[in-house]
Amino acid sequence: MENLHFIPDSGFMNSFIKSAEEISGQGQNRYIIYKGNLFQKPSIPRFVKHEEIIVAPYGSILFKHTTRNLNQYKRIFFHFLSNEMCDFILRNKNLNAKFYWAFWGADMYLPPQLFKNEIYDEQSISYFNKHDSFVSTGNGFFDLIKQLKRKLTPTRFQKKQLINRSGAIKRIDFFLHYNKSDHELLLKLFDTQTKHLPFFYFEYDYSKLSDEKDLNRELINKKFNFGNSTVIQLGHSASLTNNHFCLLQHFSFLKNENIKIICPLSYGDMRYAKAVAEKGKSIFGEKFIPLTDYLSKENYAALLSRIDIAVMNHLRTEAAGNIFMMLAMGKKVLLNSKSNLFRFLVEQHVQLFDLDNQEAKNYFSLIQPLNDVAQERNRKIITDCFSAQQAVSNLKQIFVS
Repeated sequence: MENLHFIPDSGFMNSFIKSAEEISGQGQNRYIIYKGNLFQKPSIPRFVKHEEIIVAPYGSILFKHTTRNLNQYKRIFFHFLSNEMCDFILRNKNLNAKFYWAFWGADMYLPPQLFKNEIYDEQSISYFNKHDSFVSTGNGFFDLIKQLKRKLTPTRFQKKQLINRSGAIKRIDFFLHYNKSDHELLLKLFDTQTKHLPFFYFEYDYSKLSDEKDLNRELINKKFNFGNSTVIQLGHSASLTNNHFCLLQHFSFLKNENIKIICPLSYGDMRYAKAVAEKGKSIFGEKFIPLTDYLSKENYAALLSRIDIAVMNHLRTEAAGNIFMMLAMGKKVLLNSKSNLFRFLVEQHVQLFDLDNQEAKNYFSLIQPLNDVAQERNRKIITDCFSAQQAVSNLKQIFVS
C-alpha cells in the first residue's frame, strides 16, 4: 500500500476517492476519518460513501492499531491540517514518506486567537473578543463546556499550539491547492520549504450549472417569496470569517429598494447566526431572509440560480465552491479585494467586483447584471480551471511527485 489519507467526513471526498482509486489502483490507498469521540463506538460516515473507509478517532486504540505500520507508505496526505494532524506529524516526522497537505482555508489560521487581524475585520474582532472566541453548537450543555474550556485556556497554550503547527508545517513536503497566492502567504507566515502543487476537489460540473432551469427554481422562488425582487446573497455560512456585520452596514442604503437578501446561516456558530439574523432583520426587516435550514444539493443549486448578486466579505480563501458556482451561472460577484481568492480570480481574468468599488455603493450600478459576453467568459474560465479532467491531471502529477 502506497498512500495513507487522513480525511474529513465530507462529500467532497467521494469524487477524490474515486479518482485516487482509478489513478493509483485499488488497494494502494487507505482512508481514515480520525475525527470523533474517543468514548463512542466508531460510526458509519455520514457523507463519505466508500467501503474501505476506516473510522478511527485520533488517539483511540483503533487509530493506533490502524497506523501501527507507517513505514509501508510512500505518501501521507492530510486533508485539512487540524491540531490532531499537527501532533501526528510531529510524532512521525522521521518517516521516509512524503507529507502532503491538501489546504482547505481555515487550516492556515489556527488557533484563530492568534490570527484575528488576518481573518476578521474590525467589527468581527469586536464580536470575537466579546464572546471569548467561543463557537456555539446550539446545545446548551456542550456550549457551557466549550465556553469554560475557552475561558480557562491560557494564551501560552494557544502559543504552544502555534509552535506545534509551525513545526508540523516545516516537515510537510507539498502544499496542495489551486491558488499559488495562498502558498506564497504560507511561506511568509511560516518557516517552511514546502512546495506547491495544483490541486482541488472536483465536486461540480460547472459547465452544466447554467442549465439549472430547474423544476425546483419556481418552488424556491415561492418558498422565499422573491417575486421580481433583486436577490442578493450575503456570505455563505454562520462563520465569523464571513464578516457579516460590516456587510450589513455596508449595504444598509438598500433597505428601501426592491431587494431580498438571502443569508445562509445553516451551519457554523449558532449563537453568531442568531446575532447576524437579528442585525439583518433590524436593518432590512422582512427583506432579510436568514437561511437556517439545510437545503438539498439540488435545492441549493436552484436557490443560487435565482440569486442575482453574490457578496462575500472573507479576508482569507473561503466559500470558493459557492463563488465558482455563481460565476459559472453568470452571476455578479463582489469580493473583498484583500482575499487571495479575489487575487486568483483576477489573475484568471474573471470579471468580478471589489466590495470597496463605487459600483458596490450605488443601487442602480449594483443591480446591473453582467453582459452576455462577460457571463460566457466567466463560465468558460471556471469550467476550464475546475473541470474533472483538470482534477485528474493534477492528481496524477501528485501521485508521481
